[in-house]
Amino acid sequence: MPLLSVVVPTHNRSDYALACIKAVLALDSADLELVMTDTSTDNRLRDCLQGPDRALLADPRFVYRKLEGPS
Repeated sequence: MPLLSVVVPTHNRSDYALACIKAVLALDSADLELVMTDTSTDNRLRDCLQGPDRALLADPRFVYRKLEGPS
């Protein structure tokens, strides 16, 4: 169980979200987790995480959830 959980909601801000993910995961600690909830309508973050930045999803400290956006 992680000692620290960082929870970040995001909506259509993939550039900032990717920078945030990389910064948090750069911390040298196994005692943290990053949970990102994505309600984006443009799917850019999801596409990046499934494409060029897919290595980020391999980090066991990172939990990504793509949620339905606001109606």
